[in-house]
Amino acid sequence: MTSTRSTEAKTIASINDNIVITPQKTASIQLLLDQTNLPNEAGLYRDHQSPNDPWFAADEEISLSEGSSFYTGEPPCRASPPVNDVPAKYVVTVNDHPEYTNRREQTGASLRRLFDLDDDVELLIDTMSPNDIVIADEDPVDLGQSNVLITRDRNCDPLRINIIVNARPKVATKCRLSYREIVELAFPNPNFATQVFTVTYCKGPRRKPEDSLSDGDTVKIVEGMEFNVTQTNKS
Repeated sequence: MTSTRSTEAKTIASINDNIVITPQKTASIQLLLDQTNLPNEAGLYRDHQSPNDPWFAADEEISLSEGSSFYTGEPPCRASPPVNDVPAKYVVTVNDHPEYTNRREQTGASLRRLFDLDDDVELLIDTMSPNDIVIADEDPVDLGQSNVLITRDRNCDPLRINIIVNARPKVATKCRLSYREIVELAFPNPNFATQVFTVTYCKGPRRKPEDSLSDGDTVKIVEGMEFNVTQTNKS
C-alpha cells in the first residue's frame, strides 16, 4: 500500500464531532476553522482525553498525523504541561460514517471489527484518484496517513469455496447457500415432506461464526466453514 501522488489518500479531521475534509495532512488551525461554522474561534484543542490537552492558536500549523480530533474552547490561562504520552484521538470514516479511536496503528481486521463490517464487502482506502487501495485483514493502516475508507461488494463470480458437510469436503460455488442447498449437500434428493433436517455450522462468517439454520434461511459461506446436518422422520 505504497502511497504515490496518483493514489494519495484523502484525509479528514473532526471538530466538535463534525467531520471536516482537509486538503492536506498538515494544515493551519484557521483553515480547519474556515471549513466549519466557527471561523472566528481563537484556536482549537487537540483531543487526548486528558486534562492537559494541547491548545493551538488559529495561526499555527499542525500535523493531522499526530491526532485528528479537535474541540473548541477558550485558550488556557497558562501554557499546558505535556500530555504525558496520553494518546491523541483519531477519527476514521467508512462510507462517511465516523468512529473514534486512540489507536493510530490499525489493521484491516481491527477496522472491520471497529465498524462491524460484513464479510460480503471489501475495505478500501479512498484516494484522490480512481485507484482506491484494497485493505486485506493483515494489512497495516496508519490513521495518521489514511483515515477515509470505503467499502465495495466482493466479486463472487467465479467462485469455489471449500467447506465441510458432515465431515466430508464439499465445494460451494456461491457466496450464500440456503438451508435446503446445505441439506442437499449432505443428503442427495432429500424428502422434505417426510423428513426433518437439523442444520448447524461453525467456523462461519465473522459476525456469526456459529449458529443453526431453519427452512428459508440462508447463510454467508466462508472458506473452511463446517456444517452438521442430521435427519429424523416427521411424526
